[in-house]
Amino acid sequence: MKRFATLINLLMIAALVFCMIQINDLENQINNLRNSINDVDRNLSYQMSSIYNNVHSMLEEEVNQLTISDWEFGEIDIANETAEIICTVVPKEYNPDATSVKLISEHQEVLMEYADGKYTAKMNLPLFGISEIEQINLIDNGIIRTQQLGWSISPKDQAILWTFTRFSGEGRGTYGKESYTWEPNGHIHINIEKKGTFEIKKIDVVEMMDGKEISRTAVDITPEGQKAYAEKISKQGYAVPESVVSLEQAETSTCNGFAEFFYPFSKEIVVPNGSEYIVYVDITDEYDLTYRCVADFVSMEENGDRNDSRENELHMLVNAQAIMIFNKDGRLVYESEFMKEMDFHH
Repeated sequence: MKRFATLINLLMIAALVFCMIQINDLENQINNLRNSINDVDRNLSYQMSSIYNNVHSMLEEEVNQLTISDWEFGEIDIANETAEIICTVVPKEYNPDATSVKLISEHQEVLMEYADGKYTAKMNLPLFGISEIEQINLIDNGIIRTQQLGWSISPKDQAILWTFTRFSGEGRGTYGKESYTWEPNGHIHINIEKKGTFEIKKIDVVEMMDGKEISRTAVDITPEGQKAYAEKISKQGYAVPESVVSLEQAETSTCNGFAEFFYPFSKEIVVPNGSEYIVYVDITDEYDLTYRCVADFVSMEENGDRNDSRENELHMLVNAQAIMIFNKDGRLVYESEFMKEMDFHH
């Protein structure tokens, strides 16, 4: 009788194990089915979105009254702080002898001129502002047709330099009773970008304590000078790209699209408690505009601690675009939003 009960128990255990295996397999099938349904749902959503976008684009193209609408930069007028743009449009339907076209911006209207199968116009926009070119009006015998353009143009971001600087290397700090001694050991890396060609006249490394200039050092931007810097940086154990001096820079002062410079930076700076030390890089272009960028910094509390919150703010400005731009007379012509929000000593 005991053997029979044991056999029954073994059969029940085997049946239970079999059921658990089946249940687990069923759960896996359900999960796979759920995943398949989710994949189908995502694919359907993607396809529907794609169809909607295509239909929307087709409808927009259908109602668009222009076959061509484009613009490009012309002359830069630094004295008046303006940038010229040259706009071109070609309507789908027009009569060169009867159709006139007006370019409408937020501040002005310009009558476009017809020649060689297209309408063109030139406009001067603020160099350091953002301008909205809203629409054009097509006028035929007093009947006006309107076509939205929606151009948002920022000459500062597209017609002049993009500049980025940062300190690369190591640094050692020593706390004293009334000051902090900062010893950076590395180099300052300078990247410059612009669509097309440009010229760099000079680069200065500017050190400031509490907004007052305490040192200004000219960076040797000649091919020979940069190669000498590269050798020095390499001896310190830092990698220097082979493109430190591009072929364009080696043969002429004109750069094309991109330029890269280095400057070895190793020294000892004493920062009093409650003071702020900032290393800037001033980059001057062919228009005599000087772009000021942040490369390194130390900010101290009155009690002798590092000012972490302030340094976190300053860190956002490293390897970012220029925070200030000055003209050839040293007048501030551009100030970034960070500068307006943060407490800086100019």
